[in-house]
Amino acid sequence: MAGLGATPRTKKPPKDEQEPSTPRAAARGGAKSRQREEQSVPRGWARVPGSPTTPGKGRLVRPSPGVLTPGRDGPKKIRCKLQHTLVLELDGTLLYSSLLADGQQDATATFTTGFQASSYEVHVKLRPHVQEFLESLSKTYEIFIYTTAKKDYAKKLLEVLDPKKKLIRHCLSQSDCVCSQGCYWKDLTRLGRDLAKTVALDHTMQGFPAQAANWISVPPWSGDPEDEELLRLIPALGQLGQAGS
Repeated sequence: MAGLGATPRTKKPPKDEQEPSTPRAAARGGAKSRQREEQSVPRGWARVPGSPTTPGKGRLVRPSPGVLTPGRDGPKKIRCKLQHTLVLELDGTLLYSSLLADGQQDATATFTTGFQASSYEVHVKLRPHVQEFLESLSKTYEIFIYTTAKKDYAKKLLEVLDPKKKLIRHCLSQSDCVCSQGCYWKDLTRLGRDLAKTVALDHTMQGFPAQAANWISVPPWSGDPEDEELLRLIPALGQLGQAGS
């Protein structure tokens, strides 16, 4: 009980209802609010929902610097004549996979994969000219696959794409990505290769936010049999791979 003559206490309003003490404080609070909104969805980055055919993909969040171990995940360089590196995504760039029954028509291969305690049948179609693309550029580049898909899923796709294991040097998957707030992104320093001689092809820039200068945009492919994008890229990449050799 308050003593006689004591000034009665007044209840403070909730924190979010309190008026800023000065105009400067109000402006600072507004700036912080805008900054939080901008950081939640970085400009130019997209939201990609997870699914059995694109497991682990989600909204990309700008990573904190200094969290990588450069070169940890790439294999040792054993073919010195190949000075250039070509990095490729799987789904949407080199092939198309579908869970739908009509995706089985004209599918190159079908396999079963597990996702969140369930099994799914995946139908895979290879992008037109992909074999010619890989065979031609494997003479100039050390070819890597770098995907945000899970390792087991990526391995099954590689068995369809390169069954003899002669064209693709190494595959990095979701476990080789950096995870930030439940989202995955790729960093080319993990290959352990000279970035000045590294080219990354992907249908979305969200794969390589830290090395935008190495990235070449490829239109996403979803099954068009008349697509010639990979065929068109062969001479340009061939010349690029010869530069500085």
